[in-house]
Amino acid sequence: MSNPYHYRDKRNDGMIAAVAEVIPDAELYDISGIQFIQLNSLYQLFSMVKSQDPQLKSAQDFLMIPDLLRYFLTGHKAVEYSNATTTQLIDVRTAQWSEALITRLGIPRHIFPEIISPLSVVGNLLPELQEELGLGAIPIVATTSHDTASAVAGIPDLDEKSAYISSGTWSLMGAEVQGQRLYPKAFEFNLTHEGGVNETIRLLKNIGGMWFLQECRRIWQREAKNYSWQEMMGLAEVAPSFKAFINPNDQRFFHTNDMPQAILDYCQQTGQAMPENDGEMLRIILESLAMSYRKVWDELEAVLGHSLEALRIVGGGSQNALLCQFSAEAVGKRVIAGPVEATALGNIIVQAVATGHLRDIEAGRGVVGGSSPLTTYYPTNPQAWQQAYERYLNIVHPIKSH
Repeated sequence: MSNPYHYRDKRNDGMIAAVAEVIPDAELYDISGIQFIQLNSLYQLFSMVKSQDPQLKSAQDFLMIPDLLRYFLTGHKAVEYSNATTTQLIDVRTAQWSEALITRLGIPRHIFPEIISPLSVVGNLLPELQEELGLGAIPIVATTSHDTASAVAGIPDLDEKSAYISSGTWSLMGAEVQGQRLYPKAFEFNLTHEGGVNETIRLLKNIGGMWFLQECRRIWQREAKNYSWQEMMGLAEVAPSFKAFINPNDQRFFHTNDMPQAILDYCQQTGQAMPENDGEMLRIILESLAMSYRKVWDELEAVLGHSLEALRIVGGGSQNALLCQFSAEAVGKRVIAGPVEATALGNIIVQAVATGHLRDIEAGRGVVGGSSPLTTYYPTNPQAWQQAYERYLNIVHPIKSH
């Protein structure tokens, strides 16, 4: 009905508080189990309710972007489970749309189609597309259409003793748990219960990620400082350690058009030493990301009730050797980095299982592990990083309400 909005669009500003006036946070979390973050579809839709957007009143069907593409290929309208859970409108226990949430928020119920499994073969390519493309009646699979769900499906050797990070623009850090269930203690830490393949839950947190580096590089390019990624990491590597820390999930970084200035402002407003050059700023970003991973690591262990032994990092950020080493130092455990293309590989695995070409997801993960380069990092200076982590908590944790 119109072009999609970017999830950082400011129409979502203030919607978390506005929804809480209708449904208290604890009650909303008890139903959906989803992290409170304003990009969720619930807040986007409620902003349309609040503004009386005529498109919402005229709409016939709610499809997420992957579902829309699948509809174009098959004519079949449905929403795939793993992506549907990220809307914050799914009941975590039933894996179906929450009638209570939709009704109380005034969102039209009739627009929400059926939920389908990420292992569903929904049909064949439409006849007119078969003819145009010369592909024949190929099956179309509702794969794990959320990118993190696909990435997790493609992580080799992922088990109950492992945490993972799907590292890209965001760092999605969590653990895979069996069964559609809610961990009540997770509410305290704002962890999310997103759906995975084979009725698993991705118990995770969205953390700011490579977005910080990308945005700094974009601003510096305007200043004719055309650093390569390798040059940026070289500058960070020789910069002093633990000069200052930022909270990667601070609201001021969500919309900023000048990331270096936003970081300078954060350091000044929190009474910390200011980065004096680009290398120091990059080091602050990387160390702060690693410290935020340590915090989520501790939260996951508290919620799961057992210790974790390895951190598996996949995605584009797994190529950043300095961040991987910092992550190993921060959590005090080994880090296994790779594969880079876990999202694409996991997506293929799910399709291959759905069409009978692979026995199950574990078999697929074994194929990925046997054919992808993996790099292991070990902590080397646990005492210094533990002391720095305690300082990080004192600086960053008290101001999380920003």
